[in-house]
Amino acid sequence: MISSQFVSSMRGETSGFVFAAPSTFIIPWNNDETAPDSQEYGLRVSQAWEELKRRWDTYGHKLKDMDPNDARNYWQRPLFEALGFMIAHTPKHIEISENLRFNFSHRGWGKDSSLPSAPVIHIIPPVQELDERPVRGKPSAHDALQAYLNVHEDKWAILTNGRYLRLLRDFHHTFTLGYMEFDLEAIFLHRSYADFHALYRFVHASRFVPVPSKDPDKANIYLEEYFNYSQTAGESVGKDLRENVLKAIEAFGNGFLNYELLDELKGNEEECQRYYEEI
Repeated sequence: MISSQFVSSMRGETSGFVFAAPSTFIIPWNNDETAPDSQEYGLRVSQAWEELKRRWDTYGHKLKDMDPNDARNYWQRPLFEALGFMIAHTPKHIEISENLRFNFSHRGWGKDSSLPSAPVIHIIPPVQELDERPVRGKPSAHDALQAYLNVHEDKWAILTNGRYLRLLRDFHHTFTLGYMEFDLEAIFLHRSYADFHALYRFVHASRFVPVPSKDPDKANIYLEEYFNYSQTAGESVGKDLRENVLKAIEAFGNGFLNYELLDELKGNEEECQRYYEEI
């Protein structure tokens, strides 16, 4: 859903992408919040990293054995708070279709007419896999959340069991799952600060609010701008791919040729085809 090149560009200390500038990481539910400068942004990321590392070291190894409420209170909720959210419980079932109603656990912040709409954040027990059907005949958490996005106005949502975190987007393919996944266990176990920085840049609460615009009705949220840029960059690479593959085959083919091999290939269509397939 997001190109690997674009993800890599978000792993560094700085990013040249205008929609990931430090000043855009404004907490949406705090009306007193001001735009952070580069120094303040770096401090917030560093503090979130240190706090979550300590919590992971305390609770990460026993998440699967913890009571779901304890896992949520001691790890999953603090994870989202470190990413700028103030998650609010959503007890009501949401209608997805005539035959399917589903209860998603949280929104990113409380409902308020003065605030932008908060994304769905669905938190499931750590022991449950994201694609697992908890009850026979019922959809997995991923499938239910995807179905919701495909029929409602929300374009993006978050799903996590505390060990993995997925970003889902409106995606209508029937047989292919579309998502971006962060392996939280690997990030904190292996102390991968670069991957955490990518997580912060993609999942921070500010990414789910519209980019300031003269026409608010047409403004995309920051994540959608990420998506559009990634797709455009991927199309640009794809246009040159066929031509570059052909050039590469020719370069290798000519580079490995020597007089002995050339004598074998001359007038021997079968050997030429074999050589081409090896290249």
